[in-house]
Amino acid sequence: MMDFHSTTNKLATAGVLAALPLLAGCSGMPLAGAPLPDNGAPADEPVFCVTAISGPARSGRLRLLQNTRFRDLRVIGGGLTTAGCEVLLKIHGTGASAFATVSIEASAAANGELLWKVASKGSLGVDGIQVVAPMLQQQFVRGQPPFERLALIKGGGQAAPAFASPAPAPAVAQAPRSDVDDLPPAAARRKAHAVAIGVESYREALPKADFAASDAKLFAEYAKRALGVPEENVAVLWNERAAKSDFEKYFERWLPNRVEAGDEVFVYFSGHGAPNPKTGEAYLVPWDADPTYIEETGYPIKRLYSALAKLPAKRVVVAMDSCFSGAGGRSVIAKGARPLVSVRSGAVPDKITVISASAGDQISNTYHQQGHGLFTYYLLKGLKERAGDFKAAFDYLKPEVARTARREYNADQDPQWREGP
Repeated sequence: MMDFHSTTNKLATAGVLAALPLLAGCSGMPLAGAPLPDNGAPADEPVFCVTAISGPARSGRLRLLQNTRFRDLRVIGGGLTTAGCEVLLKIHGTGASAFATVSIEASAAANGELLWKVASKGSLGVDGIQVVAPMLQQQFVRGQPPFERLALIKGGGQAAPAFASPAPAPAVAQAPRSDVDDLPPAAARRKAHAVAIGVESYREALPKADFAASDAKLFAEYAKRALGVPEENVAVLWNERAAKSDFEKYFERWLPNRVEAGDEVFVYFSGHGAPNPKTGEAYLVPWDADPTYIEETGYPIKRLYSALAKLPAKRVVVAMDSCFSGAGGRSVIAKGARPLVSVRSGAVPDKITVISASAGDQISNTYHQQGHGLFTYYLLKGLKERAGDFKAAFDYLKPEVARTARREYNADQDPQWREGP
Protein backbone atom coordinates (compact mmCIF):
# COMPACT_ATOMS: atom_id res chain seq x y z
CA MET A 1 0.00 0.00 0.00
CA MET A 2 1.48 3.34 -0.99
CA ASP A 3 0.82 6.44 1.07
CA PHE A 4 0.67 9.86 -0.57
CA HIS A 5 0.03 12.23 2.33
CA SER A 6 3.35 13.92 1.64
CA THR A 7 2.89 13.63 -2.11
CA THR A 8 -0.37 15.55 -1.75
CA ASN A 9 1.50 18.67 -0.74
CA LYS A 10 3.93 18.25 -3.63
CA LEU A 11 1.04 17.96 -6.06
CA ALA A 12 -0.56 21.06 -4.63
CA THR A 13 2.67 22.96 -4.97
CA ALA A 14 2.99 21.86 -8.57
CA GLY A 15 -0.49 23.10 -9.29
CA VAL A 16 -1.95 19.69 -10.01
CA LEU A 17 -4.74 20.05 -7.50
CA ALA A 18 -5.39 23.58 -8.64
CA ALA A 19 -6.16 22.17 -12.08
CA LEU A 20 -8.89 19.96 -10.63
CA PRO A 21 -12.14 21.93 -10.29
CA LEU A 22 -14.46 21.14 -7.40
CA LEU A 23 -17.19 20.31 -9.93
CA ALA A 24 -19.96 22.27 -8.27
CA GLY A 25 -22.99 21.80 -10.52
CA CYS A 26 -21.05 19.25 -12.56
CA SER A 27 -23.01 17.13 -15.02
CA GLY A 28 -23.62 13.46 -14.27
CA MET A 29 -21.51 10.47 -15.28
CA PRO A 30 -21.81 9.09 -18.81
CA LEU A 31 -23.87 5.98 -19.38
CA ALA A 32 -22.39 2.84 -17.83
CA GLY A 33 -19.78 1.39 -20.15
CA ALA A 34 -19.56 4.48 -22.35
CA PRO A 35 -15.94 5.54 -22.97
CA LEU A 36 -14.82 9.11 -22.50
CA PRO A 37 -13.78 10.96 -25.64
CA ASP A 38 -10.10 11.10 -26.49
CA ASN A 39 -8.93 14.27 -24.79
CA GLY A 40 -5.19 14.47 -25.21
CA ALA A 41 -4.20 11.65 -22.85
CA PRO A 42 -1.27 9.51 -24.06
CA ALA A 43 -2.32 7.23 -26.91
CA ASP A 44 -0.97 4.16 -25.11
CA GLU A 45 -2.75 4.87 -21.83
CA PRO A 46 -4.71 1.68 -21.01
CA VAL A 47 -8.49 1.38 -20.85
CA PHE A 48 -9.57 1.80 -17.22
CA CYS A 49 -12.82 0.24 -15.99
CA VAL A 50 -14.40 0.96 -12.61
CA THR A 51 -15.80 -2.38 -11.45
CA ALA A 52 -16.59 -1.55 -7.81
CA ILE A 53 -17.02 1.60 -5.77
CA SER A 54 -18.09 1.63 -2.14
CA GLY A 55 -18.53 4.05 0.70
CA PRO A 56 -20.37 7.35 0.83
CA ALA A 57 -20.49 9.87 -2.05
CA ARG A 58 -20.02 7.18 -4.69
CA SER A 59 -21.58 9.08 -7.60
CA GLY A 60 -19.67 12.23 -6.68
CA ARG A 61 -16.39 10.38 -6.64
CA LEU A 62 -17.09 8.87 -10.05
CA ARG A 63 -17.61 12.39 -11.39
CA LEU A 64 -14.35 13.53 -9.80
CA LEU A 65 -12.53 10.55 -11.27
CA GLN A 66 -13.99 11.36 -14.70
CA ASN A 67 -12.71 14.90 -14.42
CA THR A 68 -9.13 13.59 -14.37
CA ARG A 69 -9.77 12.99 -18.09
CA PHE A 70 -8.41 9.53 -18.75
CA ARG A 71 -8.20 8.58 -22.40
CA ASP A 72 -10.81 5.85 -21.85
CA LEU A 73 -12.55 5.37 -18.51
CA ARG A 74 -15.57 3.08 -18.29
CA VAL A 75 -18.00 2.24 -15.53
CA ILE A 76 -18.97 -1.43 -15.52
CA GLY A 77 -22.50 -2.06 -14.35
CA GLY A 78 -25.96 -3.10 -15.47
CA GLY A 79 -24.80 -6.51 -16.62
CA LEU A 80 -22.02 -5.17 -18.86
CA THR A 81 -18.86 -7.28 -19.15
CA THR A 82 -15.26 -6.14 -18.81
CA ALA A 83 -14.55 -6.86 -22.46
CA GLY A 84 -12.05 -4.32 -23.78
CA CYS A 85 -10.90 -3.35 -20.27
CA GLU A 86 -7.20 -3.44 -19.49
CA VAL A 87 -7.08 -2.14 -15.90
CA LEU A 88 -9.87 -2.84 -13.40
CA LEU A 89 -10.39 -0.29 -10.62
CA LYS A 90 -11.90 -0.82 -7.18
CA ILE A 91 -12.53 2.36 -5.20
CA HIS A 92 -13.43 2.71 -1.54
CA GLY A 93 -14.06 5.90 0.40
CA THR A 94 -14.49 6.35 4.14
CA GLY A 95 -15.88 9.87 4.22
CA ALA A 96 -18.19 12.08 2.21
CA SER A 97 -16.53 15.47 2.48
CA ALA A 98 -13.23 17.24 2.01
CA PHE A 99 -10.25 15.46 3.59
CA ALA A 100 -12.04 12.09 3.21
CA THR A 101 -9.86 9.01 2.75
CA VAL A 102 -10.10 7.15 -0.56
CA SER A 103 -8.29 4.01 -1.70
CA ILE A 104 -7.91 2.62 -5.22
CA GLU A 105 -6.86 -0.87 -6.32
CA ALA A 106 -5.76 -1.24 -9.94
CA SER A 107 -5.59 -4.80 -11.27
CA ALA A 108 -4.80 -6.29 -14.67
CA ALA A 109 -8.02 -7.36 -16.39
CA ALA A 110 -6.23 -10.26 -18.08
CA ASN A 111 -5.29 -12.18 -14.94
CA GLY A 112 -6.45 -10.17 -11.92
CA GLU A 113 -2.93 -9.35 -10.75
CA LEU A 114 -2.77 -6.32 -8.47
CA LEU A 115 -0.68 -3.71 -10.27
CA TRP A 116 -0.97 -0.73 -7.97
CA LYS A 117 -2.71 0.27 -4.78
CA VAL A 118 -2.92 3.62 -3.05
CA ALA A 119 -4.80 5.34 -0.25
CA SER A 120 -4.78 9.01 0.65
CA LYS A 121 -6.69 11.61 2.57
CA GLY A 122 -7.87 14.72 0.82
CA SER A 123 -5.98 17.96 1.23
CA LEU A 124 -6.55 21.66 0.79
CA GLY A 125 -10.30 21.18 0.98
CA VAL A 126 -10.60 18.47 -1.67
CA ASP A 127 -11.84 14.90 -1.50
CA GLY A 128 -9.20 12.15 -1.43
CA ILE A 129 -10.18 10.97 -4.93
CA GLN A 130 -8.87 14.25 -6.35
CA VAL A 131 -5.50 13.42 -4.83
CA VAL A 132 -5.15 9.80 -5.87
CA ALA A 133 -6.73 9.99 -9.35
CA PRO A 134 -3.84 11.99 -10.88
CA MET A 135 -1.40 9.64 -9.19
CA LEU A 136 -3.16 6.66 -10.77
CA GLN A 137 -2.88 8.28 -14.18
CA GLN A 138 0.80 9.03 -13.63
CA GLN A 139 1.56 5.41 -12.75
CA PHE A 140 0.25 4.06 -16.05
CA VAL A 141 2.72 5.76 -18.39
CA ARG A 142 5.89 4.43 -19.99
CA GLY A 143 8.68 3.72 -17.53
CA GLN A 144 6.47 3.29 -14.47
CA PRO A 145 6.39 -0.24 -12.94
CA PRO A 146 2.58 -0.68 -13.14
CA PHE A 147 2.56 0.28 -16.82
CA GLU A 148 5.47 -1.97 -17.68
CA ARG A 149 4.06 -4.89 -15.72
CA LEU A 150 0.74 -4.50 -17.54
CA ALA A 151 2.64 -4.53 -20.82
CA LEU A 152 4.26 -7.84 -19.95
CA ILE A 153 0.92 -9.37 -18.97
CA LYS A 154 -0.70 -8.16 -22.19
CA GLY A 155 2.18 -9.63 -24.17
CA GLY A 156 1.92 -13.02 -22.54
CA GLY A 157 5.19 -12.54 -20.71
CA GLN A 158 6.88 -10.37 -23.34
CA ALA A 159 6.30 -6.66 -23.77
CA ALA A 160 3.80 -6.00 -26.55
CA PRO A 161 5.12 -3.69 -29.31
CA ALA A 162 2.66 -0.90 -28.49
CA PHE A 163 3.90 -0.87 -24.91
CA ALA A 164 7.58 -1.49 -25.60
CA SER A 165 10.02 -0.08 -23.09
CA PRO A 166 13.83 -0.03 -23.23
CA ALA A 167 14.03 -1.15 -19.59
CA PRO A 168 12.72 -4.53 -18.41
CA ALA A 169 10.08 -4.59 -15.72
CA PRO A 170 11.55 -5.01 -12.25
CA ALA A 171 11.36 -8.49 -10.78
CA VAL A 172 8.55 -9.00 -8.28
CA ALA A 173 9.98 -10.21 -4.97
CA GLN A 174 8.43 -13.46 -3.86
CA ALA A 175 8.37 -14.72 -0.30
CA PRO A 176 10.54 -17.83 0.09
CA ARG A 177 8.66 -21.09 0.36
CA SER A 178 8.89 -22.69 3.77
CA ASP A 179 8.26 -26.19 5.05
CA VAL A 180 5.22 -24.95 6.99
CA ASP A 181 3.61 -23.82 3.73
CA ASP A 182 2.90 -27.50 3.09
CA LEU A 183 -0.29 -28.13 5.06
CA PRO A 184 -0.51 -30.86 7.72
CA PRO A 185 -2.82 -33.88 7.41
CA ALA A 186 -6.48 -33.21 8.08
CA ALA A 187 -7.54 -33.76 11.69
CA ALA A 188 -10.96 -34.90 12.82
CA ARG A 189 -13.56 -32.13 12.78
CA ARG A 190 -14.48 -30.66 16.13
CA LYS A 191 -16.93 -28.11 17.50
CA ALA A 192 -14.62 -25.14 17.15
CA HIS A 193 -14.34 -21.67 15.67
CA ALA A 194 -11.36 -19.61 14.53
CA VAL A 195 -10.67 -15.95 13.76
CA ALA A 196 -7.36 -15.20 12.03
CA ILE A 197 -6.27 -11.59 11.51
CA GLY A 198 -3.17 -10.32 9.73
CA VAL A 199 -2.39 -6.66 9.12
CA GLU A 200 0.72 -6.18 7.04
CA SER A 201 0.07 -2.78 5.42
CA TYR A 202 -1.71 0.02 7.23
CA ARG A 203 -3.80 2.97 6.08
CA GLU A 204 -1.59 5.34 8.04
CA ALA A 205 2.13 5.68 7.33
CA LEU A 206 3.16 2.81 9.62
CA PRO A 207 6.00 0.35 9.04
CA LYS A 208 4.96 -2.87 7.32
CA ALA A 209 4.54 -5.98 9.42
CA ASP A 210 6.12 -8.27 6.85
CA PHE A 211 4.21 -11.47 5.99
CA ALA A 212 1.43 -10.73 8.52
CA ALA A 213 -1.39 -11.04 5.98
CA SER A 214 -0.14 -14.29 4.45
CA ASP A 215 0.56 -15.67 7.94
CA ALA A 216 -3.07 -15.09 8.94
CA LYS A 217 -4.30 -16.84 5.81
CA LEU A 218 -1.99 -19.77 6.48
CA PHE A 219 -3.07 -20.01 10.13
CA ALA A 220 -6.67 -20.18 8.91
CA GLU A 221 -5.71 -23.19 6.79
CA TYR A 222 -3.98 -24.79 9.78
CA ALA A 223 -7.12 -24.16 11.83
CA LYS A 224 -9.07 -26.21 9.33
CA ARG A 225 -6.43 -28.94 8.96
CA ALA A 226 -4.42 -29.30 12.18
CA LEU A 227 -7.16 -28.10 14.55
CA GLY A 228 -10.19 -29.58 12.81
CA VAL A 229 -12.23 -26.36 12.66
CA PRO A 230 -15.05 -26.63 10.09
CA GLU A 231 -14.45 -24.28 7.16
CA GLU A 232 -17.72 -22.44 7.75
CA ASN A 233 -16.52 -21.59 11.27
CA VAL A 234 -13.29 -19.93 10.12
CA ALA A 235 -13.04 -16.16 9.56
CA VAL A 236 -9.84 -14.70 8.11
CA LEU A 237 -9.27 -10.93 7.90
CA TRP A 238 -6.29 -9.12 6.42
CA ASN A 239 -5.15 -5.57 5.71
CA GLU A 240 -8.08 -3.28 4.82
CA ARG A 241 -10.49 -6.10 5.69
CA ALA A 242 -9.21 -5.84 9.27
CA ALA A 243 -10.39 -2.37 10.29
CA LYS A 244 -11.39 -1.64 13.87
CA SER A 245 -15.04 -2.22 12.99
CA ASP A 246 -14.10 -5.72 11.79
CA PHE A 247 -12.49 -6.49 15.15
CA GLU A 248 -15.68 -5.37 16.84
CA LYS A 249 -17.85 -7.36 14.45
CA TYR A 250 -16.07 -10.68 14.73
CA PHE A 251 -15.13 -10.63 18.42
CA GLU A 252 -18.29 -9.01 19.74
CA ARG A 253 -20.99 -10.22 17.33
CA TRP A 254 -19.87 -13.03 15.01
CA LEU A 255 -18.36 -15.28 17.67
CA PRO A 256 -21.14 -14.73 20.25
CA ASN A 257 -23.73 -15.58 17.59
CA ARG A 258 -22.02 -18.89 16.75
CA VAL A 259 -20.22 -20.28 19.80
CA GLU A 260 -22.21 -22.75 21.90
CA ALA A 261 -21.53 -24.37 25.25
CA GLY A 262 -18.56 -26.72 25.07
CA ASP A 263 -17.11 -25.29 21.84
CA GLU A 264 -13.47 -24.29 21.37
CA VAL A 265 -12.28 -20.95 19.98
CA PHE A 266 -8.93 -20.14 18.38
CA VAL A 267 -7.85 -16.55 17.75
CA TYR A 268 -4.71 -15.55 15.85
CA PHE A 269 -3.39 -12.02 15.33
CA SER A 270 -0.32 -10.98 13.35
CA GLY A 271 0.53 -7.31 13.01
CA HIS A 272 1.47 -4.34 15.13
CA GLY A 273 0.66 -3.88 18.77
CA ALA A 274 0.88 -0.51 20.50
CA PRO A 275 1.05 0.79 24.05
CA ASN A 276 -0.75 3.78 25.45
CA PRO A 277 2.25 5.80 26.72
CA LYS A 278 0.11 7.43 29.42
CA THR A 279 -1.57 4.36 30.88
CA GLY A 280 0.57 1.46 29.69
CA GLU A 281 -2.51 -0.28 28.29
CA ALA A 282 -1.83 -2.61 25.35
CA TYR A 283 -3.71 -2.38 22.04
CA LEU A 284 -3.94 -4.37 18.85
CA VAL A 285 -3.47 -2.07 15.86
CA PRO A 286 -6.20 -2.51 13.20
CA TRP A 287 -5.65 -1.46 9.59
CA ASP A 288 -7.19 1.99 10.12
CA ALA A 289 -5.58 2.74 13.51
CA ASP A 290 -3.41 5.75 14.31
CA PRO A 291 -0.92 5.24 17.18
CA THR A 292 -1.18 8.94 18.03
CA TYR A 293 -4.86 8.38 18.85
CA ILE A 294 -4.56 4.80 19.99
CA GLU A 295 -7.35 5.10 22.58
CA GLU A 296 -9.83 6.03 19.85
CA THR A 297 -8.53 3.89 16.97
CA GLY A 298 -6.89 0.82 18.53
CA TYR A 299 -8.52 -2.33 19.89
CA PRO A 300 -7.60 -2.82 23.57
CA ILE A 301 -6.30 -6.19 24.67
CA LYS A 302 -8.52 -6.02 27.74
CA ARG A 303 -11.55 -5.49 25.47
CA LEU A 304 -10.55 -8.60 23.50
CA TYR A 305 -10.23 -10.64 26.69
CA SER A 306 -13.57 -9.34 27.95
CA ALA A 307 -15.38 -10.29 24.73
CA LEU A 308 -13.82 -13.77 24.65
CA ALA A 309 -14.52 -14.38 28.36
CA LYS A 310 -18.26 -13.95 27.74
CA LEU A 311 -18.35 -16.83 25.26
CA PRO A 312 -19.77 -20.14 26.52
CA ALA A 313 -16.72 -21.95 25.09
CA LYS A 314 -14.90 -24.53 27.16
CA ARG A 315 -11.54 -23.25 25.89
CA VAL A 316 -10.22 -20.17 24.09
CA VAL A 317 -6.66 -19.98 22.74
CA VAL A 318 -5.24 -16.62 21.61
CA ALA A 319 -1.94 -16.54 19.67
CA MET A 320 -0.43 -13.11 19.01
CA ASP A 321 2.54 -12.49 16.73
CA SER A 322 2.96 -8.88 17.82
CA CYS A 323 4.52 -6.91 20.64
CA PHE A 324 3.53 -3.88 22.68
CA SER A 325 6.67 -2.18 23.96
CA GLY A 326 6.81 0.45 21.21
CA ALA A 327 10.48 -0.43 20.74
CA GLY A 328 10.20 -1.64 17.13
CA GLY A 329 9.61 -4.99 15.48
CA ARG A 330 5.85 -5.58 15.45
CA SER A 331 5.00 -2.66 17.69
CA VAL A 332 4.42 1.02 17.02
CA ILE A 333 4.02 4.07 19.23
CA ALA A 334 2.76 7.63 18.98
CA LYS A 335 5.21 10.01 17.34
CA GLY A 336 7.41 11.67 19.94
CA ALA A 337 6.69 9.11 22.65
CA ARG A 338 9.53 7.15 24.19
CA PRO A 339 9.61 3.39 23.54
CA LEU A 340 9.84 0.60 26.09
CA VAL A 341 6.60 1.54 27.76
CA SER A 342 5.74 -0.61 30.75
CA VAL A 343 2.80 -2.46 29.24
CA ARG A 344 -0.23 -3.72 31.16
CA SER A 345 -2.19 -6.26 29.12
CA GLY A 346 -4.42 -7.22 32.04
CA ALA A 347 -5.13 -10.52 33.73
CA VAL A 348 -6.12 -13.42 31.54
CA PRO A 349 -9.70 -14.52 32.30
CA ASP A 350 -10.78 -18.04 33.11
CA LYS A 351 -10.80 -20.57 30.22
CA ILE A 352 -8.51 -18.36 28.10
CA THR A 353 -4.92 -19.21 27.16
CA VAL A 354 -2.73 -16.52 25.60
CA ILE A 355 0.41 -17.39 23.65
CA SER A 356 2.39 -14.24 22.83
CA ALA A 357 5.42 -13.87 20.61
CA SER A 358 7.67 -12.15 23.14
CA ALA A 359 7.95 -10.72 26.63
CA GLY A 360 6.54 -7.27 27.34
CA ASP A 361 9.85 -5.41 26.94
CA GLN A 362 10.95 -7.27 23.78
CA ILE A 363 10.19 -7.04 20.09
CA SER A 364 8.70 -9.68 17.81
CA ASN A 365 10.94 -10.42 14.83
CA THR A 366 10.27 -11.41 11.23
CA TYR A 367 11.95 -14.57 9.94
CA HIS A 368 12.74 -13.44 6.40
CA GLN A 369 14.57 -16.64 5.50
CA GLN A 370 11.32 -18.58 5.97
CA GLY A 371 8.90 -15.90 4.77
CA HIS A 372 6.94 -15.76 8.05
CA GLY A 373 6.91 -14.07 11.40
CA LEU A 374 9.52 -15.78 13.60
CA PHE A 375 6.94 -16.76 16.22
CA THR A 376 4.37 -17.82 13.60
CA TYR A 377 6.84 -20.01 11.75
CA TYR A 378 7.65 -22.10 14.83
CA LEU A 379 4.02 -22.05 16.04
CA LEU A 380 2.83 -23.57 12.76
CA LYS A 381 5.74 -25.99 12.68
CA GLY A 382 4.88 -27.06 16.22
CA LEU A 383 1.17 -27.51 15.45
CA LYS A 384 2.07 -29.52 12.37
CA GLU A 385 4.50 -31.82 14.15
CA ARG A 386 2.55 -32.05 17.43
CA ALA A 387 -0.84 -32.89 15.89
CA GLY A 388 -2.51 -29.60 16.80
CA ASP A 389 -1.54 -29.68 20.50
CA PHE A 390 -0.94 -26.04 21.49
CA LYS A 391 0.94 -26.82 24.71
CA ALA A 392 3.26 -29.26 22.97
CA ALA A 393 3.70 -26.74 20.13
CA PHE A 394 4.59 -24.01 22.64
CA ASP A 395 7.10 -26.21 24.45
CA TYR A 396 8.73 -26.76 21.06
CA LEU A 397 8.63 -23.18 19.78
CA LYS A 398 9.79 -21.31 22.89
CA PRO A 399 13.45 -22.42 22.80
CA GLU A 400 13.52 -22.39 18.99
CA VAL A 401 12.30 -18.78 18.78
CA ALA A 402 14.73 -17.64 21.50
CA ARG A 403 17.66 -19.42 19.82
CA THR A 404 16.87 -18.11 16.34
CA ALA A 405 16.36 -14.53 17.56
CA ARG A 406 19.77 -14.53 19.25
CA ARG A 407 21.54 -16.18 16.34
CA GLU A 408 19.97 -14.24 13.45
CA TYR A 409 19.10 -10.87 14.99
CA ASN A 410 21.21 -10.57 18.16
CA ALA A 411 17.94 -10.00 20.02
CA ASP A 412 16.05 -11.49 22.91
CA GLN A 413 12.63 -12.89 22.08
CA ASP A 414 11.01 -15.17 24.63
CA PRO A 415 7.46 -16.32 23.80
CA GLN A 416 5.06 -16.33 26.74
CA TRP A 417 2.30 -18.74 27.83
CA ARG A 418 -0.39 -17.29 30.09
CA GLU A 419 -3.67 -18.82 31.09
CA GLY A 420 -6.56 -17.85 33.29
CA PRO A 421 -7.18 -19.34 36.71
